[in-house]
Amino acid sequence: MAFRTWITSVSAAAAVSVVLACSLGSLSAADGPLAEIERLRASGDFRKAREKVVEAMSAATESDQIRSLRKQRSELTALMTDYEQALAQIPLLTKVDSEGAAAKAQLAQCRPEAAVQALLHGLDKADPGLTDLIGEQLFSYKRKESFTPLLDRLIASANQAAPASLVKAAVATAAGASEAQLLSILDHAVKNPANAGLLAVIAANGGSPAVIREAWTRSEKAEPAAQKALLGYVLSQPLETVQTAVGSDPKAAMKSRLLPYVIATDAATKSWRNALFAGSGKGFIREDRQTGGSWRDVYGASGVLIANSPAKPADGIAIEVKAQGTYTWGMTQEPRGMQQVAGDERIASCWYEAGEMVVDVKPNGQDLYQLAVYFLDWDKNAGGRKATVDALDPATDQIIDTREVSDFDQGLWLVYRASGPFRLKAKNLAGGNTTIGGFLLDPAPASSTGAGLHTTWLPLWKEASTEAKTNLEVGVVAILYAGDKFTGASQGIPDVGQFGIPAIGNDTVRSVKVRPGYKVVLWESAINSGQSWVIEKDTPSLPPATTAFEVSKAVAK
Repeated sequence: MAFRTWITSVSAAAAVSVVLACSLGSLSAADGPLAEIERLRASGDFRKAREKVVEAMSAATESDQIRSLRKQRSELTALMTDYEQALAQIPLLTKVDSEGAAAKAQLAQCRPEAAVQALLHGLDKADPGLTDLIGEQLFSYKRKESFTPLLDRLIASANQAAPASLVKAAVATAAGASEAQLLSILDHAVKNPANAGLLAVIAANGGSPAVIREAWTRSEKAEPAAQKALLGYVLSQPLETVQTAVGSDPKAAMKSRLLPYVIATDAATKSWRNALFAGSGKGFIREDRQTGGSWRDVYGASGVLIANSPAKPADGIAIEVKAQGTYTWGMTQEPRGMQQVAGDERIASCWYEAGEMVVDVKPNGQDLYQLAVYFLDWDKNAGGRKATVDALDPATDQIIDTREVSDFDQGLWLVYRASGPFRLKAKNLAGGNTTIGGFLLDPAPASSTGAGLHTTWLPLWKEASTEAKTNLEVGVVAILYAGDKFTGASQGIPDVGQFGIPAIGNDTVRSVKVRPGYKVVLWESAINSGQSWVIEKDTPSLPPATTAFEVSKAVAK
């Protein structure tokens, strides 16, 4: 694949900071005026910083110093004005009419340094809706001075999921965080494992050996939720990097720590598997409801495929869509309509499928790439469309991500990272059919915003998965199989209890493995209802009629 090279320049605001440091350097004797002015400016107290500059001017004797201080006074005066203007616009961001659009336009006219400080100040008293909008604005600036305040707010979220936009903004500004900061974040992440944003910030900084070593050590005795989060972070780093950081070969220990979560993956939920694969060789990166149909400068650098619109072919990658057909609602200027490869007119179009749509991405090689998929429910047919979307590895048919999409009348992007062949299956749940407007390709990002299974760990993951299905001594007391002779889809049961419909499906259990000392009772209808089968040993063949089951300790004979 032919990837583009991206080159960025130093912003004007960054240059201003450099000028400030250089021009006041002669005044900074014994950590004097310069340090104080820089501190005040960095904290957003532009008024106090200006007062300090005026004080320094009264003491200055050299003409060069006086000229420089006058310049800084002028800059700080402008920042004070912009700060007040930006602060006034923040409450208006929640407006969905022209007033909200005008507020965003006014905010964009303010100097970035002032706007960011005003947004950070606005976070202190914002309700959840406004907090999310402020986070999006902070993300757009990506200024490093916002990192520490954002991090403080993530930590303050305690054992909760922090607002996604704040996580996104913190990750965007996290590059260059000190090792001490990362270790502090890790400590909070262990104590508050539900706050996934903390580990996302660490993952954005790559693999600090000290942080990897600490995460690895603490994963051994951590509580299950924290252990899962820590293992996800370690797995996001190359195996060789982890080996160097921990000073030994971690494969055997990692496999034993993985096994309970492999079982959980094979059982009722796919959340751990999703967390493992996000950001790896293949997996989910993010959901995007902000871009809408305005994909230029966001997606499609490598290739564009839009339903019923001229394509921009990707170099060495083919996309095949198996659906009932394509449909065009019409040409439009609405922002949810997709921009086309050329021209100003947008198009509202789709591939549609009432059953299961299958999309195969077929590259020539194994290079990493990004795939952005645009779901559009233009007419909200039958009350609104809904679908489940599975991402798979075609070579193994392994599902590596599962999610449900709905409420996408304004457009919804699902963004994936992949290498080699990649497959999506979108199954209609409501609204008559599933509708996808386009597929856009880009070079893969260097990392994602979530911990994920690094490609060098994949063989170990598969090995652990195989062992978990056959070794009842680790993490489970029984395994239900959808096929005879312990084959097909499986569900591991970690402990005793009563259960409803098996995760592998209603009326599907065909064989069962049972750990010695336990028994499984399968019920035809519900617990204590209908015919039942009592199983106290491995049973390779059963009639497929199970709606409920219970697992208990067997009575000694």
